[in-house]
Amino acid sequence: MKGSIHVKLRPLKFAFLINPGDTNALLEAIKTNSLLWGGEIIFATLKPKLSEKEKKMILPLANKARKLRLRGLPCNPIMILTSAELLSDYEPPYVWNEIGGFHQSYYEKYHNNYGRFNLSDITQEMYLGMQPWEEWYDKESAKLYQNGADI
Repeated sequence: MKGSIHVKLRPLKFAFLINPGDTNALLEAIKTNSLLWGGEIIFATLKPKLSEKEKKMILPLANKARKLRLRGLPCNPIMILTSAELLSDYEPPYVWNEIGGFHQSYYEKYHNNYGRFNLSDITQEMYLGMQPWEEWYDKESAKLYQNGADI
């Protein structure tokens, strides 16, 4: 008997609603997400900006993901979305052009260069004050190269 099988796969989508003060719940959500291939970590808030406590909580995770990505290892991109992105009729990066302010410069800098990792990197730069990915990558890969490490 001959035949063919056609299978359509749809990605699973999970979301975790976490109290910003509950570090254990955050770590559990990240641990669960890291087991899912292709998982993305999105910190979403209906506030216009992150608190210092939230930044302090997210920054080590974003740095860890960058270090894994630098070495070509699987990592979960970490994206930050605020009320600017969540409540707009436009998606990033176009929303940044519409709302202006400091967001405008990010639209001008990145509006032709976005995708899953790029949007994550841009929002880390915008909301966490991290160095742009390209600058960070050049600096870190040079350090690894000088130390004889394989990238």
